[in-house]
Amino acid sequence: MALVLAACANVAPIPIPTGTTAEAFTPIAKLIQQQTTRTDTMVTTAGYAFADASGVRLVDTLSFSAGATPQPLSTPQQQIWLGEAPSEQLTALVHIAGTARIASVRARGMLQGPATFGPNGSYQYQLVHPQFALLVPQDVTFQTLFANGTAYENRFVRVMGTLFAQGSSGLLVEKTDINGVPAPQARQIKLSTPIRDTALLARLQQARDQNVHFGPVQIEGFWHNGSLMPFAIFPTS
Repeated sequence: MALVLAACANVAPIPIPTGTTAEAFTPIAKLIQQQTTRTDTMVTTAGYAFADASGVRLVDTLSFSAGATPQPLSTPQQQIWLGEAPSEQLTALVHIAGTARIASVRARGMLQGPATFGPNGSYQYQLVHPQFALLVPQDVTFQTLFANGTAYENRFVRVMGTLFAQGSSGLLVEKTDINGVPAPQARQIKLSTPIRDTALLARLQQARDQNVHFGPVQIEGFWHNGSLMPFAIFPTS
């Protein structure tokens, strides 16, 4: 037994690749839009690897506002099928979230489609022989981003502020007063993709005109061209 323990102690752990570089990628929605007339294309994209009883797919955004299990905010037609079960590499990256397993990743592989993949042919695209790098968000402030935003171009970041959502458009504001009004000279970050998370909006305050929701949040996403492409928005109150 002592020999077995000694041998195990000398086994090096499997390294987990992390997405620490600012490598450019094509967002999933744009990738699918571009792919309508092509097949078997080598691509680099990013999103959440999401595994549950239905299988594994790559999704662009998740809602963390409706219970213990995150919910994809895109339809199956806007998701990329990865298989019935996580690959060995992906298994090392995902963590349990309710009844699902998830990981924010950069993914590279051969995109196939449009065709029919997955259960009941619900998915139009799949990624073949994908390789994944875990995306670890860098905590940043408004001051950091506005002072040296080019250093964070195409990087996965985490930033806190007050979200103002009007319809599907969103702004992240640095500071507000006690009434929820943006403070004078408060810096603002535009969200580059529509807000589709109705569960999140239900947890925020609602303005008198009923079309504006606001409240403190934490956003994880990619900084690109002076705006933020959110992967997930977490309410913090």
